[in-house]
Amino acid sequence: MVPFPPLLQTARLRLRRFAATDVPALTAMHREPRVRELLVDDQPLDEPAVAADFVRRLQAWYGAKPGLGIWHAERRQPPDAEALAEARAAVDAGELDAAALAWLVQPGWQFCGWFNLMPMSGHPSRVELGCRLRPEAWGGGLALEGGEALLAQAFGPLALAEVWAVCHPRHRSVDVVLRTLGFDALGTAPYDGRPAAHYRLDRAGWLAVQRHGLRERRRHAVAAVRALAA
Repeated sequence: MVPFPPLLQTARLRLRRFAATDVPALTAMHREPRVRELLVDDQPLDEPAVAADFVRRLQAWYGAKPGLGIWHAERRQPPDAEALAEARAAVDAGELDAAALAWLVQPGWQFCGWFNLMPMSGHPSRVELGCRLRPEAWGGGLALEGGEALLAQAFGPLALAEVWAVCHPRHRSVDVVLRTLGFDALGTAPYDGRPAAHYRLDRAGWLAVQRHGLRERRRHAVAAVRALAA
């Protein structure tokens, strides 16, 4: 049972509110050095008390600012192929009820990090898109999938005029993701007292990039980032 129904669901992701029961997973994620290495807004969420207070503040935020927040993200886990094959053989042999097999074929869901739409630190009138994933969820396109879904919310039901984003100036993979989503790179500026790369996407720009597939957009983004690094 999940504490709250999904706020948003895609083919491989579902987002919901954080609950008190999520504190151990949140703490474990922030004990992974790779997660925190290139953060520009790092907090000691590896400490259970800090993580618990973070979740309590989020719960108050959800009611006060509908549509904005930081959301618990889970990725879809397909059933184990070997176990599924054994279950199907058991059904064929009459050893397992077909209803039990129907339950077994349902995908599982595993915590993989968070996605957010939140007021930007230092600029509360701006809404910032963000994502923080566990390392095992890196490289599979989940950041793009979740980012696309939240931008559709931002420029659709929330009717925002623009969305902002920031990342560590050396975080090339995030740079590629944001450019693929359609964000314009604005250069480096302070964020929470640290230098950060800033990005902006307005509604007209978002509508324009929707005419092109993610694969095409990502190819152009990778080329742009490589050209800057050359």
